[in-house]
Amino acid sequence: MICEICGKEIFGRPKRIVVDRAELTVCQDCSKLGEPVAERRPAAKATSPRIIARRAAPRISKELLESEVCEDFSERVRRGRIAAGMSQEDLAKRINEKVSVIQRVESGRMVPSVRLCRALERTLKIKLLIEAEAEEPIPRARPGPAPHEPTLGELARIKRKGQ
Repeated sequence: MICEICGKEIFGRPKRIVVDRAELTVCQDCSKLGEPVAERRPAAKATSPRIIARRAAPRISKELLESEVCEDFSERVRRGRIAAGMSQEDLAKRINEKVSVIQRVESGRMVPSVRLCRALERTLKIKLLIEAEAEEPIPRARPGPAPHEPTLGELARIKRKGQ
């Protein structure tokens, strides 16, 4: 082992000192240049291992996966809120959302999430989520040879023949 101050090889047990907040391993001669570091005792190990609970992935019901927000959601929310006799601030407090979120939903600038739709449906007694329409399957190309398009090499030969 080599002294971190003078560079000499350390014989015997090295000393740990602090010089300007830096811990150094030094020889006996250089140990006078700093203050000795207090011996560190290893921390006592815990007798029982720590168990870290993992959160389970949220389960999304089949119903939610097959539903989507209706197109006139903003008008339905506005009419439902007015029918319930609530202001935007009252509605925001009831469903624990910001007033700006309610304003953006009512103006149509924001499409509400499924969670927000559920809260609005419960509070305003309206229907925002509708069953998603099944998408038409993409027609596959019919089996058989694909239509032939000329390759770059074929185009070069064609051009050369035409010269």
